[in-house]
Amino acid sequence: MASTEEFLINYYENLSFDITHIFRYSFPIPKIYEFHKNEFQNVDVIVIRSKII
Repeated sequence: MASTEEFLINYYENLSFDITHIFRYSFPIPKIYEFHKNEFQNVDVIVIRSKII
């Protein structure tokens, strides 16, 4: 999830990875349970691409 971006960047950098790309998406999650109120809920997510230094 996008809210963990800072944690993930620090985690990869501490492991000596070089972050080459960060992709941000709004990922729609459909209503799957009766108690859900909205047909879709968008969740902000990130994908981090990295390589070993």
